[in-house]
Amino acid sequence: MDGIMKKCLILLVSGMFYLISCWQKQAKKDLQSYFREEFRVELSAQVHTLVVLDEVGCKGCNVSLSNWIQKKALNHEKIWVLVTATGAHIDISPYLNVKYRNVFVEQNIGTFRELKLCGSSGIILLSQGRVEKVECLSAQELEKQFALLENRIK
Repeated sequence: MDGIMKKCLILLVSGMFYLISCWQKQAKKDLQSYFREEFRVELSAQVHTLVVLDEVGCKGCNVSLSNWIQKKALNHEKIWVLVTATGAHIDISPYLNVKYRNVFVEQNIGTFRELKLCGSSGIILLSQGRVEKVECLSAQELEKQFALLENRIK
């Protein structure tokens, strides 16, 4: 019985790793195809952070994120910015007036949300084009999340 339990446990753990691996590949594929279809660009393996600016959630958090982007992330080669906000609750004009090589403004609002990575502003950490971690912006974690961004900008 003990040997059967071990085999079942190994099989269960292996299955979980397989499912996680498939989910990450699917998220990568979806993120890759999203940028290809929406913006006609390939998500470079050099890009290690995708910052998503939305207007859902904490308005102050979104404004702070937008200010951070404008001060530190514009034209950064390893950080891409995706603006999914409509401009109804946050000023997106700084991203519309000038063409930055790393800023993408979603025209078909809601398309990114279909990927189900984050339903609000957030930080998506990438490794070789693969989704490593998703941090949806929250007031409780804001300080930690900005520290994460500061570490990624270096």
